[in-house]
Amino acid sequence: MAQITVERSAIADFLDELPGLLMQYKQMQWAQEERALERGIREKAIELEASKSLYNENQKLYYNAINNLDKLEATYGETVGSLEPLNEMYTSGGKDVTADIYEGEAKDYQARADNALENWQAVKNKIGILQGSLYGDVKRVKNIMAGGQGFEGGVDPEGWDLADLGIVAYEHRFGESSPTVVSMFENNPGLMTTSLASLQKTEGALALTGSKRKYYSGATETKTGDDEMKQAELVFGTIASSARKTSGKQMYDGLLAAKSILNQDPSNNVDEIDANNARQFEITKEIGKEFADLTGQVVTPEEYLDVTEEYFEMLNLAKGSSETRQGQTAYANWSVYKNYITQARDEYVKALQAGDAEKAGRLNSLAEKYFGKPQGIELSTFALDMDNYYSKTILASFSEVFDTEPADSSNINLDSLNVNLNEIEQLNDAEWEDLLGE
Repeated sequence: MAQITVERSAIADFLDELPGLLMQYKQMQWAQEERALERGIREKAIELEASKSLYNENQKLYYNAINNLDKLEATYGETVGSLEPLNEMYTSGGKDVTADIYEGEAKDYQARADNALENWQAVKNKIGILQGSLYGDVKRVKNIMAGGQGFEGGVDPEGWDLADLGIVAYEHRFGESSPTVVSMFENNPGLMTTSLASLQKTEGALALTGSKRKYYSGATETKTGDDEMKQAELVFGTIASSARKTSGKQMYDGLLAAKSILNQDPSNNVDEIDANNARQFEITKEIGKEFADLTGQVVTPEEYLDVTEEYFEMLNLAKGSSETRQGQTAYANWSVYKNYITQARDEYVKALQAGDAEKAGRLNSLAEKYFGKPQGIELSTFALDMDNYYSKTILASFSEVFDTEPADSSNINLDSLNVNLNEIEQLNDAEWEDLLGE
């Protein structure tokens, strides 16, 4: 009997292999899902760790801020004598100063991190408000208690008394007192008493006397109107001229002039130009450092040149202008000069208050060098005199415009009137405040 051979078709082969193919597909699908699951778990873990890290960092910021706030509040309480004004100061500061307690899920580190950051910002707001008070109200009160307002507004016009160092003197200079200011004066009578004793014992901080005023020729004479203005201009002009020499400004200008000549043929004058530049740098650096010390500016060595530029600008403003046959056409601007003298006076009084005779002596010497202060005259005395002279440089000019005597309109000098009105319009805000006593 013959055998019959049946050939299998391709379809039959495929059907035989189909279960295996389906299993391979499922295995691939399961592997992809497993990898996706593992990737998701890793991403969640990374996200969780990132949230934890962010939370920890924000918590560090918060606790550091709390630590700084505690220190500032301790300083405030010790200085002012009471912590009572703080609550009102915080609530009236216009910022969110309340830290919230987190009440969400313990494992939600992102929410906890956000809450910690918000609390950090609230504490930072408190710190900002407190720093503003410490560097504002408290600093100004210390200045008054140290005698920064002077003694002419107190009970005794010729010497220091407690009224010169109290809240009346403060409000005369700075306006209405805040709760911090009131508390500080109420809780620190001993500081005022100690300060008063120190000021009264220090000859350099005593009231101006008739004999001390004689260091300027004619300073004891009573002058009015144009005579007073001319006298004040002469006094300021004299000290400014002296300062240009003693400070090194005149030498610096000479070096600039010499350099312009050397630069006409720089190839043959390399060494001279280098030496000139080096000397200019030495002068400007020394001026910047010493003038910053004199006026109480806290600056880095990199900022010395900026301070020197400010000093040079002060001297440049301290120059009037004139023209042939017309005489004086514009008066010098003494407001910057006077303000720097006031800053130096405040530093001097603080040195006296601290019993630092060495610093007080150094400030006196620097004032001679950079302001032209006469030798033998204490810095506080010099500053008070210059305040008086400064008021005359402005008020005397007004008398020419606002004449209190009846005038014949037919004889009004319109040219003179226009010049003086222009001068008034050019007064800056600081000069108006000084003029009006604000």
